[in-house]
Amino acid sequence: MLGNHIWILHLYSCLGVCDLEILYEKMSRLGLILCRSNSWADCYKVEKPIAVNYKVIPRIRNCNLSIDYDKWKLIGKNNKHYIFSSNKKDEFTDVEIDESYDNIPVSNAAFLFVFPICFLYFFERFHLIENGFNRGWLNLMFVGTADIIYIGYMGAFISELVQKREFLRGIKRIEHKHSHFWFYFVLSCIINILQAVLLCIVIYKISEL
Repeated sequence: MLGNHIWILHLYSCLGVCDLEILYEKMSRLGLILCRSNSWADCYKVEKPIAVNYKVIPRIRNCNLSIDYDKWKLIGKNNKHYIFSSNKKDEFTDVEIDESYDNIPVSNAAFLFVFPICFLYFFERFHLIENGFNRGWLNLMFVGTADIIYIGYMGAFISELVQKREFLRGIKRIEHKHSHFWFYFVLSCIINILQAVLLCIVIYKISEL
């Protein structure tokens, strides 16, 4: 129904800022117009399909934005990004950034530290060393799924650092690459599915203890 709002939770994503711009633009052409964004979810309004231009900027401490607010509207901000939209194909002015920016994505860094601790805890609790991988395919799936998820988050962590470095060099240097978008979009979907699988495995293994 037109006028309704749909909230989509922020799951794992290795999409870069340009990939997010492409995603929001594709959603607008499907009739889902981004109207709000917070740390937990994006809110889309169901409208007739239109072409909307988006600009996503990483949240960087001591960042001074030089923006023509007559052409670009701030529609959302969360713990990672500022999101602007425009119905016109205007150039987005450059972004002035103080070099003393905060270059550590704290949430990702914390996950990369906590995840191995949790993995080792369940590894020991499920007695994987004593039981071995030949005693059940769930043991092998548990280890393999956890490894893939950790590698995915490590890639997202590095990608976020690189994105912020690129913005220090100027926003006009950032280019849209649709081939990269589909690769990272599919990868993000796979990681989210694996997270659900890993959670199910942990719950099942705990129930057997």
